Amino acid sequence: MKQQMTVLLFTCFYFTISVTAVGQELILLPQPQSIILSDGFFKNDLDQLTISYPTFKAEETNARTQLKNIFTERSVKWTRNGKADMVFKLVDQQDTDVPNHLEGYWIRIEGREITVKARSESGLFYAVQTLKQLFNQQVNGKIPECTISDFPTLKNRGLMDDISRGPLPSLEFAKAQIRRLSSLKYNIFTFYIEHVVKTKQHGSFAPKEGLTITEIEELAAYAKLHNIQLVGSFQSLGHFNKILEFSQYRHLGSTSRMLKPGDSTSLKFMKEVIGELAPAFSGSFFNLNGDEAWDLARAAKMHPEGLSSGQLYLRHMQPLLEDLIARGIRPMMWGDILKTHPEIISKLPKETIVLTWDYSDRDSFSNWIDPFRDSGLDYWVCPGVLNSNRFYPDFDESLGNIFGFVGEGLENNTSGMLLTVWDDGGRHFFSRDWLGVAFGAEQSWNYSPDHKSSFIHRFSNIFYSDSNGVFETFMDKMHELKSSPVMLNMNNESFIKDVFPSRDQELSFSRDNWSKVQKTVVEAQVILNRLNASVYPRSGDLQFWYFTLDQLELLAFSRIKMIELSKVYKGASFIQLMDSDSTKQQLKVIATSLKDLEVQWQRLFDEFQRLWLIENRTYWVKEANEPFKRHLMALGNVREALEHVIATFNPDNGIYLPAPGKVGFTIADITSAYFNYWLVTGPFKITDYEQDTQVDFLEAMGGEESARPISGTLFESPDGRQMMWDKIASTYDDRLVLAELFQDKTKAVAYAYCQIKSPDAMEVTASFGSNDGIAVLLNGQEVFREHTKRNMIKGENSVQLSLQEGTNHVLVKSDQWKGKWEFSFMLDGVKWTSHKHKYTLTP
Repeated sequence: MKQQMTVLLFTCFYFTISVTAVGQELILLPQPQSIILSDGFFKNDLDQLTISYPTFKAEETNARTQLKNIFTERSVKWTRNGKADMVFKLVDQQDTDVPNHLEGYWIRIEGREITVKARSESGLFYAVQTLKQLFNQQVNGKIPECTISDFPTLKNRGLMDDISRGPLPSLEFAKAQIRRLSSLKYNIFTFYIEHVVKTKQHGSFAPKEGLTITEIEELAAYAKLHNIQLVGSFQSLGHFNKILEFSQYRHLGSTSRMLKPGDSTSLKFMKEVIGELAPAFSGSFFNLNGDEAWDLARAAKMHPEGLSSGQLYLRHMQPLLEDLIARGIRPMMWGDILKTHPEIISKLPKETIVLTWDYSDRDSFSNWIDPFRDSGLDYWVCPGVLNSNRFYPDFDESLGNIFGFVGEGLENNTSGMLLTVWDDGGRHFFSRDWLGVAFGAEQSWNYSPDHKSSFIHRFSNIFYSDSNGVFETFMDKMHELKSSPVMLNMNNESFIKDVFPSRDQELSFSRDNWSKVQKTVVEAQVILNRLNASVYPRSGDLQFWYFTLDQLELLAFSRIKMIELSKVYKGASFIQLMDSDSTKQQLKVIATSLKDLEVQWQRLFDEFQRLWLIENRTYWVKEANEPFKRHLMALGNVREALEHVIATFNPDNGIYLPAPGKVGFTIADITSAYFNYWLVTGPFKITDYEQDTQVDFLEAMGGEESARPISGTLFESPDGRQMMWDKIASTYDDRLVLAELFQDKTKAVAYAYCQIKSPDAMEVTASFGSNDGIAVLLNGQEVFREHTKRNMIKGENSVQLSLQEGTNHVLVKSDQWKGKWEFSFMLDGVKWTSHKHKYTLTP
């Protein structure tokens, strides 16, 4: 039986995404498996259209409900009379037009009829998503005739949004994510969750604004209406610091950041939490996570049965996996610990799905695929949109990562893709992620090397009605910022760093580099204005890109302005005895500039808070706001100190200008680019400054000559303490101040490590200074040592480095007697870009 509906005012449809047609080219995302275009156009009048749709005995289907919602939102009238112009059909295996896939569909637009066929309601749903885009593919008000045959490459196409590192989305925004994800043909949505859910038994570790069981149930039901499973998740072993900091849960911890693995009390807690979360999410999968359990070795060392780290991990995870299986839910877990302990993979339940993850653009992902392909377990590849501590995602890295990882996974029988979006750093907006998210949708629905080149063109059409390549030009311009050494490959630390000095603080900025950043940002703003010209200013996703540009522009402008104002203040100091009136006038000019800066920073802060609440709850907003408040406070302190100077300055009575550092104007303009992002470990206490500084404190990890640490690497110091390598971005452009990192600031040794990637073997000159002593090792060989007690002079020492082609390893050993513990490091006359502690030389 068919139900027929006559739809008036068809052109009033409201679509979540829109498309601009170019000639008769169909611009669709994801790109269908097959499109055959005809020369003609759909000949029916779009002012009135009749639809025939199957009637189901069960509840209204997702596809039909979505069509109905689109119509009723625009007050369109319905009727059951008349011959159908658009016919939806469910067909069986004998209809060879339709791909033999439950989610496949077939669309033909020909003459006066649109025919849609599928083997299941899911197939009809995905056909509707394509029709949303097709109905805007109009040339002179007409829809091109075409035949589309389509089905997904991967059965499981998922997106994971991190909601535990700061941003916690509102229910409304999560629903908006679901609507857009479904239009991109994702069928799985999940969260990374550590502590932000309120269960009935264990609600006390969650924040006040935490996600409730009722909200999860509402969101799961909403996702189901959009053909999406809302998959459950909860961290099960490591990353537990946010829960273990509560006294009522501290007894569960082996360390401050990891549960006691395999402990009956810890497992009871986990089963109670999962017992509430699993039915609320109502998906057929549940992710136990279990990644980055860095303290396993420590727990194994103290375990009374002498279990290895792998055995202890299995003892903890296996009961949780089996508990989910008993509930009829397939368990998921990250693959990094399994990759480190491959001997336990075969002992996992066969129902387990391994989520193997890596977020780099690599030539091969075999190390992340082969162990799980060979195990016989189902595994999903998990690429990422690189957001961690960034102004915006590194889309070059992300698109390459998605393309390579999904492609290699398909060659090796992966059963799904879970694209991960991480929010490390916590000041991130999801609305800047859609380029990467849409590419993940495309590559998991219809993987093809041919689509990569046309993707951004189609994305900008669908998301921004841009048929002229403006968005692609905008992204190219943003890409230029990566090459600036002061932007640290767009790391957010450029924003965290001090801009306005405190009393007696010396800062150094590169006016030349920051001026180039400012110029590039202004050029990007012009391009974005072109893209945004047809819609309300700063609306939709683009308002988040405008904020990024405003933030970068103000950072650059503020540093340039503070260099200028420091020079003005120093100039006023020179003339104060000769011309007090001119001195006061110059000081007032500085004060006016500082007030203007305050206005701009407050405006940026207000905009950040406005945008935050578009996506998120108020949870963590205090922490997110902290850098804005700190910069505003520091700027206000400088202004108030200057206003006091202006009010009291009276050379006739012997009241002169204080030294620049007492007011906040000790800012130097530097011309060189220094390395200021390192992996750091320490301090190692010493007693005898002459003898103990010769000790190799890295023996437990193979010694100084073999040190190749990564972030989070653990090792044991000679005195039995556990040490770790941490990522450190200096608060200064020209030095790393170790005294600000450690409590023990005297009679100590620390190490800093970085990589230099060179396109060829070459000789370069490294210049450095230190307080106190310093040793430099290149690829395991000591090339310089200066053991002395001194204040730092940048560039006081230099040495030739014989770089090999590819990756070179630099280890700096800094020793300290007393005083200001710091060192500087740069390469003379060499240009480079950086990604955290990894520096790449450029022509």
